[in-house]
Amino acid sequence: VEDLPAGVAASQQYVTEFFNETPSFNRPGGESSEVDFGNVNLGGKAVIQVNGLLGGVAQPEATVENYERLSAKIAAHELAHLMGVRHSDAFGPVGLGLHASPGSGVFKPAPAAPAAAFESFDHLISSPATVGSDRFNDLRNLSFGPREAIKLAF
Repeated sequence: VEDLPAGVAASQQYVTEFFNETPSFNRPGGESSEVDFGNVNLGGKAVIQVNGLLGGVAQPEATVENYERLSAKIAAHELAHLMGVRHSDAFGPVGLGLHASPGSGVFKPAPAAPAAAFESFDHLISSPATVGSDRFNDLRNLSFGPREAIKLAF
């Protein structure tokens, strides 16, 4: 049994985020134990591994500040998953459809919405796989957009 933080009862559910633990897909990044719409399960686990995402070719510089910023971004991203937020909630502004990447072809059936969600890169739940962002983007001042905020409010 893990040692609990002071003031946390053994019967209380809480999220645990593990830093410097490689996700099950054996690459750097982050992974959460579930996407829990409505945050029904107050527990859950997330792992965050940024080693390998900085300092390489076409990657941000491997500075202490960049390790801290990227770790914090991925931790917030994974915590949002544990509270029910999905990658597609990054699309914004609302009403402008999808982001150009991944495009409507990955959705079945393909939506009739435009691919003009230009704010998607500004959102914490965006990811390279979903909107084609990169780790330079992840180091910017990101926030939760309207779709993310609505999910978190539920």
